[in-house]
Amino acid sequence: MSSLGGIFDVIIGMSFVYLLLSMVCSGVNELLAWARGLRSRSLADGIGTLLHDPEVQGLGAKVYDHPLIKGLTPGLPSYLPSSTFVLALLDTLRRENDAQQPIDTLPGIKAALAALPEGSNVRRQLELFADETVTEAAAYRHRLETWFDDSMERVSGVYKRRAQRISMWIGVLLALGAGVDSGVLADALLHEGALREATVAAATDYVQRAARQAPEAPSEKGATAAIAKSVSQLDALALPIGLPYLYERSRAEGAPSSKAQYWLFRLLGIVFTGLAVALGSPFWFDVLSRLINLRISGDPPLTSKERQRTKGG
Repeated sequence: MSSLGGIFDVIIGMSFVYLLLSMVCSGVNELLAWARGLRSRSLADGIGTLLHDPEVQGLGAKVYDHPLIKGLTPGLPSYLPSSTFVLALLDTLRRENDAQQPIDTLPGIKAALAALPEGSNVRRQLELFADETVTEAAAYRHRLETWFDDSMERVSGVYKRRAQRISMWIGVLLALGAGVDSGVLADALLHEGALREATVAAATDYVQRAARQAPEAPSEKGATAAIAKSVSQLDALALPIGLPYLYERSRAEGAPSSKAQYWLFRLLGIVFTGLAVALGSPFWFDVLSRLINLRISGDPPLTSKERQRTKGG
């Protein structure tokens, strides 16, 4: 194989390791989110903002107490369909106002809105959606559903940014705990042909298997299984990773200054690994898939010097 092909395979191997570590990082992040109720709290904060009820103790609490929402999950829900939210909101307002008209009619909806305090922000907000262009209850509910979905997109963006920050710290701590130095790893893959070939083969098999599997919904059980599977795959690769391995390498260093320099480079390599892992498993899976497809379609072209050597031989 050409030297360029070898470097290409090193990149595939590095990407695969980053992907597996990212899967562990994502699983740990997901477990933390479930344990701390971050998703459900983010949703509650978003609904509280939406209904001008920041503490979720007024209208927001009454909507959460509606049977349509309470029946979704024993605790606070992490996800809420827009149609469910809108029906729960309008029915809550109808019950608060003791309105006799059903909420599947526009007059019934307007009667339900009368339950809100006169001049309140949430009432003005909901009445704005019932302007003269709305002639049917379905059109009004559609506006509310779109309003809810748009608001939840912003909530989702805030949650993702928070999760990204957490992933960065988890990634660095994971790389440190596992002793994964990108520099040492890249050097081993470059110079050890058997290790490189085994890693590339495992990466190719992983991508091909993943392409045939349907994605799973986030869950605590799924996160635990993903962590265990990724750790098992890393162990099977027999990579030069781990703090004991790095310590054994350090014993070859002579002077204390050389040891200090050695550990400085190891620390930089570990931090680099952590930051790479924090990019997330979707990123690395996409990168790895593209690299594998390129490799399958053909070996990387020879450089001009390699072509000259080939002709000379």
